[in-house]
Amino acid sequence: MYKSIIKNYIKKLNVEDVLNFSLKNNINLSEVEANIILNYIKQDYETIIYGDPKNIFNELKTKLDKENYIKIINIYYEFKEKYKNYL
Repeated sequence: MYKSIIKNYIKKLNVEDVLNFSLKNNINLSEVEANIILNYIKQDYETIIYGDPKNIFNELKTKLDKENYIKIINIYYEFKEKYKNYL
């Protein structure tokens, strides 16, 4: 059930959603960075949520500002732990 809800949410996700989420979490992404993240989410959300995203994170490390990358990785693990019972 949750997988279909997540899948439908991902389909509707847009760059403004990524920018708004990042700002609420004190991450100042450029629009280019937000688009990069959005593309990875849309293409690889199943690996990011249910698999091993190490390779994805390594790619992102080369495409994002270092400070933003660190914040994104930290918030990823924070949310992954917080919502693990729903995934």
